[in-house]
Amino acid sequence: MNLSKLTTNEVANLLKASTGKAREELLALMAADKRKVIKRLVISCQKDELKQASLWHEHQRLSNFERKIRRAGFTLVAGLDESGRGALAGPLVAAAVVLPTDEYIPGLRDCKQVSAGQREQLYQIVTQVAIGWEAVVVDSEIIDEMGIHREMVLTLLTEESQGVSLPSVSDY
Repeated sequence: MNLSKLTTNEVANLLKASTGKAREELLALMAADKRKVIKRLVISCQKDELKQASLWHEHQRLSNFERKIRRAGFTLVAGLDESGRGALAGPLVAAAVVLPTDEYIPGLRDCKQVSAGQREQLYQIVTQVAIGWEAVVVDSEIIDEMGIHREMVLTLLTEESQGVSLPSVSDY
């Protein structure tokens, strides 16, 4: 294929549509192209691939604990996340979710490590694929009274659910 006869938009569209070995071959051709815009596309693609690989490795690292729990006989493991600090920073928001075994959602991690836009996208994906989920907002007055600790958050998640019933679907 002679890329020099294609516009940069045509090359970019080819890249978007390509996968596997064809993508690798196209990237090699693009790397040899003399146009700076095409070289920047290659660099951007390589950075994106590194980011995706990093996300996958982080997912694998974070999944180690869940795999240990599953080996112990539990099948439906809930993940828990919270954000907020109580009286000084307003309410605490806590959520728990059970995802299908080995479900991979790129970018899913601690809510404080993602932007508001990413959180909204992840929310849409998670609530669609989840076996069950719950979320609760705890006022700062309750936190001042009870304190913040894991047991309190778990209790509130089971008592004040705003999602699909988690206790009926999780066993850890």
